[in-house]
Amino acid sequence: MKKNSAFSLIELSIVILIIGILVAGVTQSSRLVAEMRLVTAQQLTKSSPVTSINNLALWLEATSDNSFATGTAGTYTNVPKPDNNDAIGRWNDGNPQVITKINALQATGANQPNYITNSINGLPALRFTNAASTNLSAALDINYTVNPNMTFFIVFKRIGSAADQCIIGHDNGSWDRFICAKHSAIAGSGGVSNGAAFSTVANINSANITLISLILQNSVSSGSNAYLNGGTATSFTESHGNSGYTSLGIGSIAAAAVGASFDGDIGEIIIFDRALKTEQRQSIEKYLGQKWGIKIS
Repeated sequence: MKKNSAFSLIELSIVILIIGILVAGVTQSSRLVAEMRLVTAQQLTKSSPVTSINNLALWLEATSDNSFATGTAGTYTNVPKPDNNDAIGRWNDGNPQVITKINALQATGANQPNYITNSINGLPALRFTNAASTNLSAALDINYTVNPNMTFFIVFKRIGSAADQCIIGHDNGSWDRFICAKHSAIAGSGGVSNGAAFSTVANINSANITLISLILQNSVSSGSNAYLNGGTATSFTESHGNSGYTSLGIGSIAAAAVGASFDGDIGEIIIFDRALKTEQRQSIEKYLGQKWGIKIS
């Protein structure tokens, strides 16, 4: 009996060892797949049409090496690949068309977003938390008096259920330029400022991975358009009466009236200081769709 018992223990040990090897193999395989996905995204970024289109004002994207820096004001340190949940103090501008970059900063550690390794279809992104009022600020003036025509592309994924969630923009209480994934002022829907109120963008408040493309042409009748995953979501007339702040809020908007932080992840932001032509917009949407796994209409 003792001999048989000993043999059973040996068999059990072998089974446990085999299971351990299989688990290790699956884990290693998962890491390899994640690394391949990231390398593919980096190649798509390098070959994208973004750099060939003039008037690129800001390009923030989460997949390239050295996209981010940790630390606070005066002590920011570039990190080639941050660890999961690292607090990010600076999102580096990847715009190759300018010498002086417009980096997005957050000097206060408690308000810094976190780097999430596996966020949007397996790719990294920055996580903003509504409850913690996380946000970044870039010295890009999107005011209509400075740039009457602009184009925005934002890849994001809404996670939390907070009532007021603004992704990007600025507002001094007089309806400047901003985009909200969800807002109580429009019954929990989301939309963009048209200068006097919200222009609702249907389905922008969903919890799916989303690409919003926004063409702004101030004071042009029905000249501004919001596109959701490449399809026309709404057309509106943008008409501003008052100027606002000169900085761009990311993950929230600098505001007197509205300042709710976004509750979710942002993977890429591309801004031009002119209204792109249709074929230019579509080429960037195609690139972002391929990279982030978004079905473009």
